[in-house]
Amino acid sequence: MPFDRNVSGGWVVGTNLFKLDEVLSYYSPRLGRTFTAQPDFITDFSSVPRIAWTALGVLPTSYQVRRAGVTHDMLYRSGIVIRTLADQLFYDMIREEGLGYIRSQLCWQALRMFGGTNYKGVTVWTTS
Repeated sequence: MPFDRNVSGGWVVGTNLFKLDEVLSYYSPRLGRTFTAQPDFITDFSSVPRIAWTALGVLPTSYQVRRAGVTHDMLYRSGIVIRTLADQLFYDMIREEGLGYIRSQLCWQALRMFGGTNYKGVTVWTTS
């Protein structure tokens, strides 16, 4: 399984943000490397406006997308990969998590259309 565990943590009081209390790692078969979100990482599970999720019929906290959302948020904020690759990895993750082809395509397209404002840019690239 590409993810090492379920998302563990809790909601930040008075916000729509979630704070991890354990490491969450994802192994990408596409890249042959592991990406890790550390404890205390804060996520909203989504780089797409909430209205898009509603239209897609998939919530960013649903089991098929929540781990992918955390990892994708970490990739966007850390800048360790270019945006196109982060979005492709999100697609890979939600397919691996069992989201159907059509919904996965729609989620990916919404991410490509609306997610860019949250991307912080590449700061470093490593091959380990």
